[in-house]
Amino acid sequence: MYMPETAHSSLPLQESVNAYCARFPHARILLLDEVPSTQDLVFQHLASGAPDGVIVAALHQSVGRGRMGRSWSAPRGSALLVSMGIRVPAEALPALPFATGLAVRETVLTLSSARPLLKWPNDVICEDRKISGILCESRTAGNGPSEVALGIGINVTVHDFPASVRGASLDMYTSPPPTLGIVLSRLIERIPVWIDACMTRTLSSVLDDWRKAAYGIGSAVTASRHDGTTVAGTFLDVDADGALLIETSRGTERLLAADVHLGLHTPSVPS
Repeated sequence: MYMPETAHSSLPLQESVNAYCARFPHARILLLDEVPSTQDLVFQHLASGAPDGVIVAALHQSVGRGRMGRSWSAPRGSALLVSMGIRVPAEALPALPFATGLAVRETVLTLSSARPLLKWPNDVICEDRKISGILCESRTAGNGPSEVALGIGINVTVHDFPASVRGASLDMYTSPPPTLGIVLSRLIERIPVWIDACMTRTLSSVLDDWRKAAYGIGSAVTASRHDGTTVAGTFLDVDADGALLIETSRGTERLLAADVHLGLHTPSVPS
């Protein structure tokens, strides 16, 4: 375990770790300098029998990834890069991406003056700019529970973004910006609350909370499918299973996976 004092380690982190371990008593919490991928490392720990709640955080990832195989990168030490591993029954899986977004939103709210919203399916947005991305990946063997890696990136002091990304960072909304340790401490306070919600509440109930913070409901949107086709219309809602509902001139379209942009044409710089 290694993490410079200026990055992740802090008294608030230790207090939050104590509370986290009360929920996940045997959890491994790894604070590392650099890894290829926090997601891959979490899956390795789960496969080797690590107890639920394993956390891997790193100052830098050399091959970090987001949805649809995209790369996820940030200058060293400028963003919280963390993955958490748990095992959940299959019926809890659909709620996890939405619940994780709610946990990240609450984390950002406690740390800054930002008013974050949740963009379907996995982004946290501040003033039309992405401040956090979420990647929920699962692996299932046999009839047992699914092994899940919840990957979260929260921009803290990121100032340069790829041309394709409208980005935001916590230091735009608070000065001085929180340390990575404080960001992590707030996150691991909220994540268990929402994981428990996935276990004890219906997906419909979790979606009701998600809708209250949803970005773009009622707005014109364009959704890009993985096959390159697009759907343009009005963002109506999310369906009972979490699918995106878009009202088009041909009727209502249901999308389970897509990239969503506000506006009726896919912009050259995605929102």
